[in-house]
Amino acid sequence: MPEQKDALRIQFEQARLLRDNVVRSCLFVEAVIIYLTIMIVAFGKPEFAALWFGVASAMVGVTYAHAKLNPRGALTAANYKQYLRGHIVICSLTGLIWAFFACLQVDGNDLLSLFVASNIVFAITVGGMLPGSEYRPGFIALSSCTILPFAAYWIYALDGGTQMAAIGIILYYLFGIMVSGQTDRDTRDGIIARRNQALTDQLVERNRQIEKVSEERTRFLAATSHDLSQPLHAQGFFIETLRKELTSERQKELLDQIDSTRQGLSDLLRGIVDITRIDSGAVVPDVQTVDLATVLAPLIQQISTQAEIGGLTFETVTESVFAKTDPVLLCRIISNLLSNALRYTPPPGQVSLRLGSSDGTPMIEITDTGPGIPEDQQDSVFEEYVRLSPSGQAAKPGLGLGLSIVRRLADLLDIELTMDSAPGRGTRWALTLPAGHETAANTVDRPRDTASFDAAPFCIIVDDMKPVRDGMNALLTSWGCRTYTAANGMQATRLLSASAQTPDILLIDRRLGPGLDDGVEVIRQLRDLAGRQTPAILMTGDIANIEEEVTGLGIQVMLKPVSPDDLRNTLHKLLADTEKQFA
Repeated sequence: MPEQKDALRIQFEQARLLRDNVVRSCLFVEAVIIYLTIMIVAFGKPEFAALWFGVASAMVGVTYAHAKLNPRGALTAANYKQYLRGHIVICSLTGLIWAFFACLQVDGNDLLSLFVASNIVFAITVGGMLPGSEYRPGFIALSSCTILPFAAYWIYALDGGTQMAAIGIILYYLFGIMVSGQTDRDTRDGIIARRNQALTDQLVERNRQIEKVSEERTRFLAATSHDLSQPLHAQGFFIETLRKELTSERQKELLDQIDSTRQGLSDLLRGIVDITRIDSGAVVPDVQTVDLATVLAPLIQQISTQAEIGGLTFETVTESVFAKTDPVLLCRIISNLLSNALRYTPPPGQVSLRLGSSDGTPMIEITDTGPGIPEDQQDSVFEEYVRLSPSGQAAKPGLGLGLSIVRRLADLLDIELTMDSAPGRGTRWALTLPAGHETAANTVDRPRDTASFDAAPFCIIVDDMKPVRDGMNALLTSWGCRTYTAANGMQATRLLSASAQTPDILLIDRRLGPGLDDGVEVIRQLRDLAGRQTPAILMTGDIANIEEEVTGLGIQVMLKPVSPDDLRNTLHKLLADTEKQFA
């Protein structure tokens, strides 16, 4: 039992303290012996004093030897009880010896002898009542073997009123037992307090180490995500630009395979970054009232295409339902669930999405005809890096972060998420969202499919990585944009100062090399030079909450690697907001 374990640990600590303090205790008792020896000599009994000093000092030596030799070496959980038992035996023997010499001093006709005898008894027993007394059973053994025999002999050897003094000796014994109980509790409380303090110190140190590791992990992930996202970022733009240059179907097929591999790496990186950003509190939801049918429409269209390619049927039933949520994070949840369903449902299976309400509460239901998840594994699917491989199916690619992200985002958005699954009958996900009122709904712009910009907007691209600049330049040029590229803020300001044109949009990297201005500062400089609040996109691979830094600045943050489609849609939206014409 836990209580028994705690009692044994306290007892072990008492044994350790008793052994560690044996020198101090022996010196204290030896000082008492010398004091009593001097008193006995002063009363004219030198021979008795010498015998007393020799025998009592010998018992002090026995106590010291027992502490050092029984057991040899350090006290352990296996031998400390042996030490305590030996200590009780020595205390009992010491008490009997001191009681014997005290009884020899008892003389009813000599009050001084009674005073010396009482001093012998009281001097050896008072130590167990003092604060810092380590082990109560030892005191009880010592006092019982000293006081009780002495009190009995006092009653036997004396008569008359002197016998009544034995009552005081008995009361002193009872008082000692009572006080030693409080002393023992204080000792135990002190041991517990020291142990708790030690545990607290260990916990503080462990937390400090965890914080240090977490900080190092965050720095590592920040550097890694930035360095890995840069080449993937550039590859996406080059691939999209190259696609328009290819003529044969075989070339396009190979490019699609290359792009699929790049997208897989991008998804893995994004999953790791998302987990880290959510756990660190860097993801702050932008909760608003939206029409879920409008929010999910682009995603439904995308999933329909993926399902058709995979030989699956994708069935949707939607109605206009208003909810309070972050539309971007909600789409991430639904996308992960639908992608998971498509990944694990073998053709010709079916995946369905139903959007509706129950008693005014928005509900989203996703079902599939996949292999299902056994009940004993349903909790583990939300753990990081856990991927289940249904029997008869090959292992699916990925890190197993999709559902872990779903769980975190659902908690962040106050969405109730439930799963119903069993082997052989597929999986059903149900999401219950906070309700919103139609009158408070915000309009969510649908992404545009227009590939080019007829108005030829003037874009300034600032990135310290040449492959990224070249890739974005090639892609935006293929869309009909006019571009200036620069490696840092100084180059960008020089180009803009020498140009007679006013930029329509700024595409700026967050990190522009060590010692240089960051992207936010470059945007401020270029806006000041242009004399207007030019629309700006800040691209970053950082895991920190950069959104807080740009609040109120009218800057659109996009996490690298940015897909060409997302970039095109964002450009359309920002240019539309500034009343630019585009096709």
